[in-house]
Amino acid sequence: MSGAVLAMRAVTKRYGLRAAGVVLRGIDLELTRGASVAVTGVSGSGKSTLLNLAGGLDRVTSGTVWLDGADLTALDEGELALQRRKLGLIFQFHHLLRDFTALENVLMPARLQNRPRAAAVAAARDMLDRVGLSGAGHRYPAELSGGEQQRVAVARALAAQPALILADEPTGNLDRAASDAVADLLFGLVAERGAACLLVTHDADLAARAERVLTLRDGALAAGGPA
Repeated sequence: MSGAVLAMRAVTKRYGLRAAGVVLRGIDLELTRGASVAVTGVSGSGKSTLLNLAGGLDRVTSGTVWLDGADLTALDEGELALQRRKLGLIFQFHHLLRDFTALENVLMPARLQNRPRAAAVAAARDMLDRVGLSGAGHRYPAELSGGEQQRVAVARALAAQPALILADEPTGNLDRAASDAVADLLFGLVAERGAACLLVTHDADLAARAERVLTLRDGALAAGGPA
């Protein structure tokens, strides 16, 4: 798809048979390496559904989704699981594993990719250093502040060098200062590592940090942020 990391073509998502069940209609979206797109919209407009379809976490009703050259709509569940290893996921609530240290949490994606342990540990330590938590690798999530936990989540998402970052309200649970710090990290590391980034948010300040801002309204994407 012309070198695109993500290409969505005429994507529709419907739940049930009634017209009211159509969440997304005719979505066209393309991201190349290093590009960032923020999608805004009211609650219930389908933003999280859009992310799930982009990452192969849910199936389209019609249309196609290409991730790093693979047509996700043509793959079975086993093949989809392999493609999902190309993703870095960041959520509003960090979803760190509470019984694992910060370092062990950051290691998880690389371990799932079966990377050699020594290289994976080195990459995880490097990412914790990049997010300002080089001395916190031994600490558990409960021993970290909300902002620190989200920085660990950013480190985890980027440690395995994913092709595509999907971020769902990545700063929605943080105060302004912590939100700005996490945004600095996210966009800085995405640019440095050449990953594409698709994020959804209600935060106009966060959305403005992306290269493009789109609004999801009535199941369709339109250029520009909310009025």
